[in-house]
Amino acid sequence: MPVKSANINICAAASYIIMSSPVHTKELNAAQLEIIRNTAAKICNTVTETKGQKSETQIAGDVKAQLGGLAGRLANVGLDGKVSDRREAFEGLSQEATGDALQGDRGCRERLFMKMFEVVAREPDNDVQQNGTSPRTRRDTPGAAIEAPGRSLAGEWVGSVICRDGRVFSLTLTLDKQSGDTASGTAVWGGANSGKSNVRLLPSPNAQGPSSYVYVSDRSSAYSYTLNKISNDKFVGQTIGSVKCDISLER
Repeated sequence: MPVKSANINICAAASYIIMSSPVHTKELNAAQLEIIRNTAAKICNTVTETKGQKSETQIAGDVKAQLGGLAGRLANVGLDGKVSDRREAFEGLSQEATGDALQGDRGCRERLFMKMFEVVAREPDNDVQQNGTSPRTRRDTPGAAIEAPGRSLAGEWVGSVICRDGRVFSLTLTLDKQSGDTASGTAVWGGANSGKSNVRLLPSPNAQGPSSYVYVSDRSSAYSYTLNKISNDKFVGQTIGSVKCDISLER
């Protein structure tokens, strides 16, 4: 998808190199995703309710406690990995998460969800390291990516991204794997800049129904989006963050 800036700094470039390396990342199941969504919602709601009643330092402490507890809750529903390392990584998000929550806007849940999701999803998969094969590959069977017609996300989605600063991009999203309401594939874009990344579609933490998703790239410099499936073959949505762009995709 379009990248946030044509001038990628050293840290962003290093992150991109790491993310582009052939390391298999963890696959999260529905229960694990739900715990992350609920934690994001709870943090945003708690900060909104206590803003003005507690100091920012106290609020940051509450957020850190919520994030620290998330590591244990994920372990309780079968997520492998070292809990102490994951807890430290989550707690490291506390300042950034507090700032997001204090903004008090509708994008709070999506931003926090994405940050927490990326902490876990970017961990090397233990099964892959030990066995050299992906758990998804071992359990997939022919046709496993195909869902009921009304819920299927698989296929090639083509459209455009139009930003309010005048930039316009073409975008082709190819989703070739789907498990429940989560899908993955690749995105290729061109226009104001060009590139390619691996992407995942995850149920939105703000979803009021089954057709709202968060679009997450493995390229740290690329935009992420909220997408609404307004028909079986059309997505519309917006960027998450300060840069405002509209996206429309059709299959």
